[in-house]
Amino acid sequence: MTLISWLRFQWNLTTSELAGEIPAPFQIRSATAEEETFVHQVVNSSFSIDGSWADAWKSLKLNIEQGITDCFEQKAGDCLVITHGTRIIGTSVLDPDPSAENNLLTGPCILHEYRSRGLGSLLLRESLKRLKEKGLEKAYGLTRERTMAARFVYRKFAGVSAPYESGPELAARLTI
Repeated sequence: MTLISWLRFQWNLTTSELAGEIPAPFQIRSATAEEETFVHQVVNSSFSIDGSWADAWKSLKLNIEQGITDCFEQKAGDCLVITHGTRIIGTSVLDPDPSAENNLLTGPCILHEYRSRGLGSLLLRESLKRLKEKGLEKAYGLTRERTMAARFVYRKFAGVSAPYESGPELAARLTI
């Protein structure tokens, strides 16, 4: 059994530059309650196809899916979707609790065929803006070391990382 190496990114929402436009033909908005199934599908596809997550996805899947379900039961406004026309091509599920260890429950998840277009960064920016609108001064995101998120996406908007060591019960759930 191998322990997953994690990084915890932090963004200071009071000083981070989060302005910018959403390029046509894409739109970012809050998910509706009726879109919960699509959000689950996008997250599952995003993680299961990504080679840097493939070995860990089985261990994380139930916890992440429960987090998505909880988000929709509490308030769908804490889930953003990015659309291309009427198709949902990406999502980001948020935890606006200022005391949460991870405010980006799923992180920006983009369907494989839409990657490498800057949409993950765009969705991260909008996620951070939403958290700031909800009153957070700092936001946190967990990701695995050596992922695209850790190497490129989460470093944007003045994201600063530190190794993350979880408590024993979380570590037990996050081992492969």
